[in-house]
Amino acid sequence: SNKITLNESFWTSLDLPAGRESRKRQQIESLLPLVLAHLPENESSVCVEFCAGGGYLGLAVAALRPAVSVLLLDRNAISLKHAEARADRLGLHNVSILRAELVETVNVNGPGS
Repeated sequence: SNKITLNESFWTSLDLPAGRESRKRQQIESLLPLVLAHLPENESSVCVEFCAGGGYLGLAVAALRPAVSVLLLDRNAISLKHAEARADRLGLHNVSILRAELVETVNVNGPGS
């Protein structure tokens, strides 16, 4: 089965948005198997969550894959502050936070021009 199980104390510490807990939890639980499939257990690697916001998905990955360094990247300092507090509450030492803005540059002439 692809069902990933996190204990209830994890979900409590994650402090999901009031009124949206069950929907957020379902979103996280449905995305986790897709991400974890690329991160073998006990194998060190790096996982970056772009536009991480409060970091819910990345923190779940960090909890389930302690050998993986998880980088939460977002432009919103307040969201990242909450993500950092969650990581501390969860006792996760494999999480880094980076405030940055993603900027895409597009070459309108196509590749190689």
